[in-house]
Amino acid sequence: IDRFTGGGAEHRKFAARYFWKPVIKVEMEVDCGALAKAGASKDVWALLGMTLKDLADGRIGIGAGSAKGFGACTARVKALETSGLPQGLEAPVAEALQSGFEPGEWPAAAITEDSTPMAGTEAATGNRFYNPYHFVPVEPVERVATLADLRDENSKLGLHKYHEGLLTGYLDCRVTAETPMFVGAAQTPQHQAPTRVAPYQRDGEERAIPASTLRGLVSSHLEVLTKSSLRVLHNATYSVRKPKEEALSALGMVVRRKVDGAWRWFILPLVLPMFDLGAKRLKPVWKEVFPDGPVLKQYAPLWDRNWPEYGIERRDVPGPLRWNPGGTDVLGPAGAVKMAGPVRLALASVADGMVNVPGIWRSLGWLADRQFQETKKRHELFLPTPHIQGLEKEAERPPEKNLIPLPDEVRERFNRMSQELTAQWKPSDGRDVRPYEPAGTRPDRYDTQPPKDLTIEPGDVVYFAVTQAGPPWEVSEVSFSAIWRACIPKTTYEFFRDVDVDLLPMSDARRAGRRNAEVAVTMAEKLFGFVEMREKENPEEPLAALKGRLRFTDGRLVRAGERMGECKLKILSSPKPPAPAMYFYRAGGLNASQQFVAKTKLGSDPAHRVKGRKCYLHQDPDQDPEGAPWRSRTPANDVNNNQRMTITPVGKGAQFEFRIWFENLTEPELAALVGALRPAPEVRHKLGLGKPLGLGTVRLDVSTTVGVINLKRRYSAEGLTQGAGRHVEWTLA
Repeated sequence: IDRFTGGGAEHRKFAARYFWKPVIKVEMEVDCGALAKAGASKDVWALLGMTLKDLADGRIGIGAGSAKGFGACTARVKALETSGLPQGLEAPVAEALQSGFEPGEWPAAAITEDSTPMAGTEAATGNRFYNPYHFVPVEPVERVATLADLRDENSKLGLHKYHEGLLTGYLDCRVTAETPMFVGAAQTPQHQAPTRVAPYQRDGEERAIPASTLRGLVSSHLEVLTKSSLRVLHNATYSVRKPKEEALSALGMVVRRKVDGAWRWFILPLVLPMFDLGAKRLKPVWKEVFPDGPVLKQYAPLWDRNWPEYGIERRDVPGPLRWNPGGTDVLGPAGAVKMAGPVRLALASVADGMVNVPGIWRSLGWLADRQFQETKKRHELFLPTPHIQGLEKEAERPPEKNLIPLPDEVRERFNRMSQELTAQWKPSDGRDVRPYEPAGTRPDRYDTQPPKDLTIEPGDVVYFAVTQAGPPWEVSEVSFSAIWRACIPKTTYEFFRDVDVDLLPMSDARRAGRRNAEVAVTMAEKLFGFVEMREKENPEEPLAALKGRLRFTDGRLVRAGERMGECKLKILSSPKPPAPAMYFYRAGGLNASQQFVAKTKLGSDPAHRVKGRKCYLHQDPDQDPEGAPWRSRTPANDVNNNQRMTITPVGKGAQFEFRIWFENLTEPELAALVGALRPAPEVRHKLGLGKPLGLGTVRLDVSTTVGVINLKRRYSAEGLTQGAGRHVEWTLA
């Protein structure tokens, strides 16, 4: 879950085929002669026995995702079938190897329930409104180590051994639902009906809470309490819809050429923008952009909206056109230019001197699957292009003189904004994938799930604008539609960097320009681990990575709650920052009015700040579930039902128990972990689906004692023959 938006961090997920509780037979051969010949110490046999005992007792996970609940296993190890054990082995070692190992029993820690009521709730009255989510302000991080410590064999970060004085063991926890709660699994979209969400279950029938959900809940709270980095944070590119007054109308074709051995992007101008003879006169730059004479688009009317059928076989346009002496107007045969008052729109459909010319038919199309069809669409565009015969969209040669450079940052800015819109797609949207592209220019982007991103490619016909400073001129903006989006000057990472660069997840953006000794490692990163994320590949520099010290089990149902049937949820929309009034504020403002940030101004003032880490308000746990605000009561034929979900929550009072295994923790780190689980008696957590609607208020109870493993006893000759419980010492949590 993204710590800033509260939405699902799809870019942090992966698809894997798993096997549910498989039984695996393994045969291992030990070459005793080779060990003896190599002069191996007898301690090798003790180490082998200790490793097999750890495997039997469930202390070794297998495969990926062990910290998230995958790969937990125990083992039955048969007796060593050999007569080649060296003479003089300590008796417990020989006995253990010749007897084999059975799974050990780790005694449960005692959980004492603390049912102190949740902090009081206050209902909004009159015209007051409580936003369902608020934010914990962010502050500069507290560092516990640096990346330089990854290379040092010390106890700060090293996991190559159990360090003296550090704690390894486990604690047990119980989750109690104080409102209905639901943790989902597979989602099955329905035709014109709510998506059906199956509950997460173990063994196909037992309700459970996945270890990954519990891990995420605890880690997000520990990040807050310890002033740690935001471990899950999407570096979003924000944008706002441009006003129609800033619409683009010039069109060009994207091409690539080789410059000094590297591919570079360019725009070939095709048609001029609309202009008038008043306030928005045509800039002199356009005469330079079209040195061979002006070219205007032509509107092709759609009389009955059957866009593929009408008038694409033959187009006649008036010509030739020419510039006026000042390069501020287009002249031609009588009636050649279609006008609306002083505005020069396009070429006329009927005028003196009409001639047949080749060109490009640019069609946005009329796609029935789009949810929001353009009912006022009345035309497509014809672009006269007699000057591009034989043009190659990609060629390994220098650019022609009439090409305008398309800077990488301009193209990448469009691609980032496009990706953000595509990422908002939901299964209920069907083939309605944004942003829209001209018809027939791409394979169906819906063919993959999630849909493919829309990126600028050679041969695309796009709207564009040019810089006014020059020559040389450059393209300053591109889009597939005349009214596109304006990019906010800062990304998510840049807003958080204004507070502290080490608030960012471990990434190339966080490490940029700094030595490892300058890059902090925070407590949450030390306990939960990290793998550096990169926006740009760099095979020369290894990724920074650290294994976590915590391992969670699934939450197993130990008590059923109030019985609940299937219900329909209200619409859960994806978070859509920037929404400055919700996610940002102006530092130094003394009241809401002074702190307000307008959407179109966001990022233009250094005082604009992120509000922090998102959290959700709790609702009254004693409200009647049948009348709860999260239920949708829309009729079965409501047109928006495909945006809703049908679930079967677990009722109030349901209890689940889980275990957290930890390794190599200091006492303050263990205390921080316990504190994140239950910061205060009246504190509650939010878990599962529908948190902003009021679902998922839970109480966490932690074992009053912690099982600390006496490692010296366990990893001794005598420990090989002792049960797992003999190695646990109990200490107060």
